[in-house]
Amino acid sequence: MSTLAFVVGALGLAVSIVALAVAAGTAARLERLEAARRMPDHIGVPAGAAVAPSAFDQVLSAEQAARLVEGPSLVLFVSPQCAPCRSLVENAPAELAPGWVLAAVEPDGTSESDSLRHRGQLSGLWLVDAGGKIKDAFDTAATPHAFFVHHGRVIDQVVGAGVDDVRTHLASLGSPAPAF
Repeated sequence: MSTLAFVVGALGLAVSIVALAVAAGTAARLERLEAARRMPDHIGVPAGAAVAPSAFDQVLSAEQAARLVEGPSLVLFVSPQCAPCRSLVENAPAELAPGWVLAAVEPDGTSESDSLRHRGQLSGLWLVDAGGKIKDAFDTAATPHAFFVHHGRVIDQVVGAGVDDVRTHLASLGSPAPAF
C-alpha cells in the first residue's frame, strides 16, 4: 500500500508542477499582451512629415545634411544586435539608383568595435547617433526601420524592413529597384 500511496503522491506533485508551469506561462503571455497594448499606435513620423537638416548637424556638415534631406534618400535605422539589420547592411546597394543617397543610422551610438560599420561594407553615409537627435527627429526606436525621404519630407517608411521590403517600396515609389 505504501508504493501505491507514493505513486499517487508523486502523480499529485507532478500535476501541481504542470499546473504552476501553465499558470506561469499564461501570466507571461498576459504580461506581453498588456505591454503590446501600451505601445504607441505609431512608430516613426508619418508620410509627409518634414525632416529638418538640423537633425543631422552633429554628424554631418550642413551641405551633407541638406543633400540627405533633399533626397531622394533611404535612411536606415540599424542596430548591431539585430540580425535583419546586419542583412540590410551587408546587402545594401552600393548605389540605389542615380541620385539616391543611402544613410545608415545607429541610434544607440554603439562603440566602434561593436559597430555594424565594421561588419559589412556600406556605400553611403554611416551615422552614429550618440545623442539620439536623429532618432528623435524620425520618432523611432525600432530597428530595422527604413525611411524614404525626398524634398525634405518622409514619403514612406517600413518598420522591420528587410531587403525585399526595401526593394518593394523603392519599386512602388517609382525608383528602379536596386540589385542587392
